[in-house]
Amino acid sequence: MKHAITSVLVAIFGLLPRSAIALDPHEWDADTTDERAYEQVVRKYADELAWLNYPRVFTDLEQDLKGAKVWSGETSVYPRLLRAMSVLNQRFNGFEMALHDSAQRGTRLDAFLNAWETGGYQFPCTGDECFAADYVVRYAELEQLSDARAEDFLQRVRTVNNLLVDFKSPALKRTTVAIRQAKERWETFVERGRSQYPWEVLLNGPIFKSTIEYPPMAQLVAVHPGIAVEMTTEDLKELRAKEALVIEVMGFIWYRWKDKTRPKAGLHWWGLSGTVSARDDLRPGVGVLVHYGHMVTVGLSWHDDDRDDQWFDQAPYLLAAFDLFQLAQGRVPEKQKQLAQWAASVKALTENR
Repeated sequence: MKHAITSVLVAIFGLLPRSAIALDPHEWDADTTDERAYEQVVRKYADELAWLNYPRVFTDLEQDLKGAKVWSGETSVYPRLLRAMSVLNQRFNGFEMALHDSAQRGTRLDAFLNAWETGGYQFPCTGDECFAADYVVRYAELEQLSDARAEDFLQRVRTVNNLLVDFKSPALKRTTVAIRQAKERWETFVERGRSQYPWEVLLNGPIFKSTIEYPPMAQLVAVHPGIAVEMTTEDLKELRAKEALVIEVMGFIWYRWKDKTRPKAGLHWWGLSGTVSARDDLRPGVGVLVHYGHMVTVGLSWHDDDRDDQWFDQAPYLLAAFDLFQLAQGRVPEKQKQLAQWAASVKALTENR
């Protein structure tokens, strides 16, 4: 009975077309002990790969393919597989010596990857199509091959793909680091740089070009309101302090990274602005503000105290300003506390005199 069932199954499968029982690329699992497998190639060429001598490895793989007897007489898929390997080797020409030079390696690798796309060797093949251009091979064609030929094709494509992934990994790591640092730069710039009102953003955008990697290292300040405490400088015995609204009419901010390789270390920035200040007990004043990061924004302001239309004939007021935009956003609540503390301290000094 057992022999009868076996005979029937053999007869049935013998009548089925080749495509119905052929190796299915979607279900294929690589035999990692096969000499064509990526794992064995990596072991065989460990020294070459350690020196990034991928041109030598790919050349040998192409020569091995040319001598593969399993493809004897096959005139459809094999020429395209061989063409894909040949094109890959041509693309590596001229890079071999540079890859040995550590000083050039990074830039030449980036140049290679920018000049030539290697995605066509991706495995599993994207959209069931391996390679590209006029040598594309579809999975449907592999299913028409013998299992031995389909196995050889898939092993070689998998090996090349994995080797290219290894080859590109230094560049991918640099890209990953660059993306992370770009994100940190912009976060640091937004959180720790000088705030900008919408009109300032519109003004600065066309003037100071930025990139996805680097925020601008300078910015203009234009009609930027803030709050301040003004203190007399003429007579400390008659110390007076008053809150004021200060508007930076026009100014300039310069930035410098504390450590370019570690954006989270923060920014140094300083600037200079011309101001107009307003308070309820004096005529508007004019002055200057000096910025040094978030912690120091001080300046001098002149008011026409005696209303003789002369703003600079009396001692100026000392101005300690705070960014109204940041306070409104609640980004630095400690500034609000600091402002209240300063105002209370000045009031206490005044009362004690």
